[in-house]
Amino acid sequence: MVKMLKHRRKAEIYEFIKNSKVCSIDELKDTYNISISTLHRDLNELLQEGKINKSYGKVAVKVDQDFFNARKNVNVDLKKSIAKKALEYVKDNDCLFLDNSTTVYYFAELLVRSSKKQILVVSNSAFLSDLFLNTKNISYVSTGGVLNTDLNCYVGKHALEVINDFNADRLFMSCSGLSVANGISDIFIPDEQVIKSKMREKSKETFLLVDSLKVGSDSVTKWFNLTDVNHIVTDDKVMQDVAAELARMNCDVIVARV
Repeated sequence: MVKMLKHRRKAEIYEFIKNSKVCSIDELKDTYNISISTLHRDLNELLQEGKINKSYGKVAVKVDQDFFNARKNVNVDLKKSIAKKALEYVKDNDCLFLDNSTTVYYFAELLVRSSKKQILVVSNSAFLSDLFLNTKNISYVSTGGVLNTDLNCYVGKHALEVINDFNADRLFMSCSGLSVANGISDIFIPDEQVIKSKMREKSKETFLLVDSLKVGSDSVTKWFNLTDVNHIVTDDKVMQDVAAELARMNCDVIVARV
């Protein structure tokens, strides 16, 4: 449990730095109410992982990294187990919306290797196209639009028009934070929020793929209410009290074994 809490704290500290761009050591210490030695241990790990720069009492998000790949390589086992569980809910002849999250990327990798037939995938991710180059049973539609180079996804009017042309059976998406108190949250990206809202509007069912380190935490901006998604797919490291509280709110929580 102690190790779990440390990982969750480090993830939240990184999210805080990422959203602040630059912040002070003292600000982080006061925000998370931890000792300076504990904070420096977390920051040094983030520094070694190539996620931040640290100097003169300040920390800053490292902007010269490949942001998508950096996120993709965090909590890989959790994301892959969630992706595998989510794939069980795909049926032959489905039309699917996929967002640009790293967990959904792993879902797409499994989908390509699966025996599912006559699947139509629509996505605004700039990274998914290559996965579907040689698939015979899956058709892939990229929304196109304005490329957001930070998130490697398409946004804007054209992307929305393409999404609006389809009626999906299921949407698979992720987020940065999920809590009973504040719902589904993410970093402040209005254009991307509009895209996900349109996908949800045009889907019969919405699956939220979110690893246990994000469950019980909040990001900067609330994107959706818990009632806006039909199913929450997480892993078996999720804190039991949080899972129980979600269940009491009639949230369908699907747990994947890691």
